[in-house]
Amino acid sequence: MKISFEKKEQPYNPEFVEKILQGDKDFKEGNFTKVDLENLWK
Repeated sequence: MKISFEKKEQPYNPEFVEKILQGDKDFKEGNFTKVDLENLWK
């Protein structure tokens, strides 16, 4: 069987990438909220 495949490069949306990078930066700087398992479903 000879099946050809084409791979199309579709980069991520730049706005999405910026949000992910900002989230990483915030986490490293300690800007996050920790939720204990006991309080998760309250």
